[in-house]
Amino acid sequence: MSVNDETLPDDGDEVSLVSSETDYVTEDGDLVTDELTEVVDADGNVLAADELVTVESEDGSVAFAEETAVVGEDGELTVVDEIVGVVDADGNIAIAEESLDDEDV
Repeated sequence: MSVNDETLPDDGDEVSLVSSETDYVTEDGDLVTDELTEVVDADGNVLAADELVTVESEDGSVAFAEETAVVGEDGELTVVDEIVGVVDADGNIAIAEESLDDEDV
């Protein structure tokens, strides 16, 4: 697992960009990568998060799922964008995406 912590440009409120990546191999030999990136304020509160999980199979196919979330008016993280997809060993691609409208957050 690797972790990066980077302070973003100062515009009055200090926030940091924190990212981590974890890789592991399943019993079936698939390589799973989980990348998590968060925007965190000076008090440690998560303001936004993006998570990308990919699974690479030994046959060359790849599946992925990515979720992006932001803090809503209720103070809880709300998923605003979700993308899933797969590329099979022959190069065929299928992707689906769902996003919330701005007034839903």
